[in-house]
Amino acid sequence: MVPVTLFEIIREIGVMPSAEYDGDEDAIINEYDPFAYGSAH
Repeated sequence: MVPVTLFEIIREIGVMPSAEYDGDEDAIINEYDPFAYGSAH
């Protein structure tokens, strides 16, 4: 699992690993970090 960033550019939605996103901060819709909520065990 890796953190991902969901973003929108010109009415299109994209998703990519957060560590690789270097686009416009205003284009970010949400960031999903699977480690932010603790262990599922």
